[in-house]
Amino acid sequence: MTQADIASAPKAVRFRFFGDRMENGASTVTGPARLLADPSYISQIRQEPWLRRIIPVVILSFIALVGIWRASDLMQQREAIDQNARKEIRLLATLVTAHVGNEFEAFIRRTELAQQQSSNRITTGKPAKALLPEGSRTNQKSSTKTDTYVGTDGRATTSLNTPSRATFQEWLFASLPDVDLADNYQIYLTDGTGVIVASIPRGAQNMRKTLIDLLGRAQALSTFGASAGVLDITLNDETAAFAAVHHLGGGRGSVTILRGTDKMFSAWRGDVARNVIVFALMSGIILLIVYAFFSQGARAREADNIYIATIQRMDASLKRSRSGLWDWDLERGHIYWSRSMYELLGMEPRDQLMGFATINERMHPEDGNLHQHVEELLSSDARMMDRQFRIRHEDGHWVCFQIRAELTKTPNNRLHLMGVAIDVTEQIAIEEKNMLADLRLRDAVDTISEAFVLWDNESKLVLCNRPYRELHNLSDDENLVGLSYNEVMDRGQPHVVALEDNKDIETSDVLFDRINLTPLEARAYKVQLADGRWLQISERRTRDGGFVSVGTDITNLKLQENNLLDSEQQLIATVSDLRKSRQTLELQAQQLVVLTEQYAKEKDNAEVANRVKSQFLANISHELRTPLNAIIGFSEVMKQEIFGEHKTTKYRDYSADIHSSGSYLLKLIDDILNMSRLEDGEVDLNSETLDMVKLVRKINETGITDQAEERDITINNEMPDSLEIFADPHFMEQVVINLLENAVKFTPEGGEISLSGSQQDGFSTLTIADTGVGIPQDAIDRLGHPFEQVQNQFTKTHQGSGLGLSIARTIVCLSGGTMKIRSRIGQGTRVTIRLPRRSNDMLSS
Repeated sequence: MTQADIASAPKAVRFRFFGDRMENGASTVTGPARLLADPSYISQIRQEPWLRRIIPVVILSFIALVGIWRASDLMQQREAIDQNARKEIRLLATLVTAHVGNEFEAFIRRTELAQQQSSNRITTGKPAKALLPEGSRTNQKSSTKTDTYVGTDGRATTSLNTPSRATFQEWLFASLPDVDLADNYQIYLTDGTGVIVASIPRGAQNMRKTLIDLLGRAQALSTFGASAGVLDITLNDETAAFAAVHHLGGGRGSVTILRGTDKMFSAWRGDVARNVIVFALMSGIILLIVYAFFSQGARAREADNIYIATIQRMDASLKRSRSGLWDWDLERGHIYWSRSMYELLGMEPRDQLMGFATINERMHPEDGNLHQHVEELLSSDARMMDRQFRIRHEDGHWVCFQIRAELTKTPNNRLHLMGVAIDVTEQIAIEEKNMLADLRLRDAVDTISEAFVLWDNESKLVLCNRPYRELHNLSDDENLVGLSYNEVMDRGQPHVVALEDNKDIETSDVLFDRINLTPLEARAYKVQLADGRWLQISERRTRDGGFVSVGTDITNLKLQENNLLDSEQQLIATVSDLRKSRQTLELQAQQLVVLTEQYAKEKDNAEVANRVKSQFLANISHELRTPLNAIIGFSEVMKQEIFGEHKTTKYRDYSADIHSSGSYLLKLIDDILNMSRLEDGEVDLNSETLDMVKLVRKINETGITDQAEERDITINNEMPDSLEIFADPHFMEQVVINLLENAVKFTPEGGEISLSGSQQDGFSTLTIADTGVGIPQDAIDRLGHPFEQVQNQFTKTHQGSGLGLSIARTIVCLSGGTMKIRSRIGQGTRVTIRLPRRSNDMLSS
């Protein structure tokens, strides 16, 4: 039974869920299938009408119960969220009201004390700050508004008013037990007149509103306060919220807390949506299963009708293809033949199974016993049988069958040999005729004097004659039919090495070029073989996509042609080479003149620009150093308070900032001048042998260690006892200082800086590693150039010109060494300096 047969059944039959009662189950199983059907299959057919009526009722009842249960559970969750929110709002309102009330009481007491002290000052004439404690004066200044006026007695008096809005805002923020509550609640603090004086979240637009503008005039909350509890209200902007109002007492104001219900019930709404989706999916899946059950039942009923039609179609197809179906029960010895099998042998069709002896009597004696072939198949690992047998026809002649069968097991574990038998009698007769025609064709092709070969559409050899074998040194006894082009060429000699245009080619290229030929299109070309011979090859594509080639030996003709062409080619080549050489020399001479002029011009321009730059830097350095010396000197005097102590600490800080900025600017000018001299080659290095360990120890004592300790950075000195280098002490000290300052500057607090050294192959190595922020990989190549910096959070907060690494790299290179930088973001940076231990003259000797 095929899928197309089922689909072709009427829809009224396939999807008839509640139709007429089915017929007896036994009557629906007919033909060979009745012998294979189990009793349980018939019992299922009888129970199907009752199942089709009971299953829908059970499924719908289950879906309804699940829906009611989930709806009830979700409503209980919403009620719990509502109650918890009201409790939280009530507790928060009580807590904020109590805290603000306590602050207000404390403020009143401070105000009364300030008034009393003010009265005493007026009476005694003493300053008010002498009567109030330091803490009281500070609080009074920050939390009250003071107005001074002249009284009737001619003395100045002070009036203390209500707290400022900033004070109210401070009290409101201090009353929150958790800052995160500000994300979920809106808290407003109003004064005695109902005007909002503080809010969370803070907003300037809220300060111009009153409690009535916020809640509306018809709210009982503003009237009853805490006794009204937590109410569900709608604000003026049509927003639903939970609200509670608690009065501070004494007409001082009130605390209002709002919480929007949209955000509060968002998680619950998400649960509702997920439950609805899950319920819908579950219901859909269950209904789909029910639909599949009824659809499968309809298909099963229709399958019985389709089975009969399928058997008829299969018999008709087997008859037209002159084939027959076999099914041999090896345990019982019964064989089932299709109707077409009987017709091929001229026998009357029968519904009963045939015995093995009946068939074995009709087998040809030369083909062997059929039972013996089956035993060989069972004793081997093979499961397939593909053999030819001759069976006697009813009129006495023999019919040849190609039997292709496979060993299978039925559900009840009985071994069957199932397959198909194809009548190949006519095919064998045609093959014999083709074989005779092929022999005649081969004899005719061998008589041709030219080399002849025929290839099929897959480039495999079909036919070749004796001259072709002699041409390629192929043995006459070797069977080449079916071999590919490359295989034939590998077995013979010579190979194709060149076409007529003398271009080297692969052996298979000549064949592959034929693909572009259309059917019946012809072409001819000349090829050279490995032994020097030339062939004229004529090819044509056959109708089936193959190729036929005929090759003629034209070696003598090619030799004569080549001799005539050699003299002409040599003369032409000589003249062409002379002409090209003269043109090349003239062009090179012109280009050399132009380049020389451009080089001289650019050299003069560079020298003038360099002199102007050097003069400018010298002048600007002199002009900047004069005022900087005064700025640094006088700021140093002011910083040390030589002429007296500053009355205000701000002046001391300003003096330090002026001194620090002036020193930084002076160092920057020195770096620019040093960089300029290094680039111009105006620096003479006084190199000598020195100990890098002593140099590092000296630099640490100059203040680098103090800078690291201020930022809690640990410097690990892992230097050996001695590390000799040959360099200028002054400039090498500047290199190490620049690298250490960068390491301290870009290492966060609590980090580490490590110094290590080693000696190898006449060079000394100094490594400075830190655990700082690191440098991006694409920015490392830019570092070392003047004014290049890596932008990150440290360069934004630390001063730097980008000249330190450039000066260090230049000095190291002038000293005959190298500097390498390796870094990873978030892990740190490692700078390695490699310098010679001896001078170049000493190393050469």
